[in-house]
Amino acid sequence: IGDNCEINCSDINYCNNNGICQNSECVCEDGYTGTNCEYDCTVKDSNGIDYCNNNGECQKGKCKCEEGYTGEQCNERKL
Repeated sequence: IGDNCEINCSDINYCNNNGICQNSECVCEDGYTGTNCEYDCTVKDSNGIDYCNNNGECQKGKCKCEEGYTGEQCNERKL
């Protein structure tokens, strides 16, 4: 990890206890995302919107969108 691969995520708690290090990258547990699994996907903003825009669930660091939604954060409606 790092611009010059100077940090190995297995050397330190680089995945914030929210994921595991595989091939020098964090693989996040369900409910967490980010390069270092630093974001809790279930936390809602002041408008009650979570990371997946209330249109999906965060699984393995990515949003798994409900039927009818797409996009990295389930913020696009399928036509």
